[in-house]
Parts: sequence; C-alpha cells; structure tokens
Amino acid sequence: MNRFIDKFIYYLKDSVLIYTYIIVTGLLGFIVMFMVDENYLPDYVGIILSAVNIVIYALVARNIFLKTGEEAMRAKHSNDIERRHMLETRSYHEINKVTEFSIKKIIVFCIITIVPLAIMLLVQGIIDLSGSDSNGFLLMLKFLYGMVYSAFYCITPTASVYFTAVAFIIIPVPMYIGYMQGVNNVKKEYAQAELIKQKINGASN
Repeated sequence: MNRFIDKFIYYLKDSVLIYTYIIVTGLLGFIVMFMVDENYLPDYVGIILSAVNIVIYALVARNIFLKTGEEAMRAKHSNDIERRHMLETRSYHEINKVTEFSIKKIIVFCIITIVPLAIMLLVQGIIDLSGSDSNGFLLMLKFLYGMVYSAFYCITPTASVYFTAVAFIIIPVPMYIGYMQGVNNVKKEYAQAELIKQKINGASN
C-alpha cells in the first residue's frame, strides 16, 4: 500500500501535468520572442504577453495543487480517524499514507519540477567555462523556459540565458500556495462541521 512504486506514481501524476504546462508556456514564450524578433510585435507588447503567460501558468499550477492539497488533507483526516480506531480496538493494520498531507510532500513536488532547470543551467555553465559552442543547447533552454526568458528577451535580445533561473521561484511558488490553500480549505470544512456537531449536541442536551 505504501510501496515505492505507489509513491512514485503519486508524485509522477501531478509533476507530469506541471512539466506539460511548462513546455506549453515555453512554446508560447518562444512564439512571443519570434514575433518580437521579426518585428510583428513591439517590445512592450512582448513583455506584457510574457507577463500574462507567467500569470496563466501560476493560476494553472495553483489550481492543480489546490486539488492535490484538498485530497491530501481529506486522506490525512480519514487516516487519523482510522488510527484512533486502531488504538481503541488494538486491531492494527496498514493504512495508505501515500496521499495524506505532509509538508514534505509539496517540497518534494517543488524540487522535482525545478531539477531539470538546475541540471540544464549547470550543463550550460560547464559549456561556457569550457568555451565550447552551445547554440543548440541554448536554443533548447530558451524554448523550454521561454515562459520566463521571453520577458528578458523582449527587454534586450542579448539577455543572458541564466535569467531563466527566475523560474526557480516562478515554477514552485504557485504549487506550494495552491497545495497549502487546498489543505486549509479542508481544515476549515472540518472545523465548521465540528462546530455544527457541537451545537447540535448542545441543543439536544
């Protein structure tokens, strides 16, 4: 129930969604860069579109992990009830802890989504230090993280590719916010339900 493969699938599901949307927003950012480069769009419009692209990503990432956080808190609440029942009955069995809320889980999600960027920037740094030609790799980095790089490119086409490091903040922060909002939403639901229960019990007494 709590095998490595179960945990792997749990982390893979939402991470793939985020990776997919990073690629989609990267493509949109790359299109903006192309249109600015070909003078189809003025620079300031490119900057605005890049900002909108980032905001849309943030909303999508937040909504994905809002649901994940809600499901995680409901799983934890259910497991806590089961744990109390096992203590009362002294009948112990394994419970599914893979999806239940833990602050460590959203941290793992965030790390997973920024690891590819960290690796690519490290490789780019090594290439630059060695003085090798890296045009192909640079193009791939600008494409994959065009969501971020396009804004800097629209300011100046010679902007360093290392500005993509801003994605270390932009990618995980909406995920963390969404997850914690989902957790807090469910906490409020249970608190409200408990309050109603206490009022009903008080009235019946």
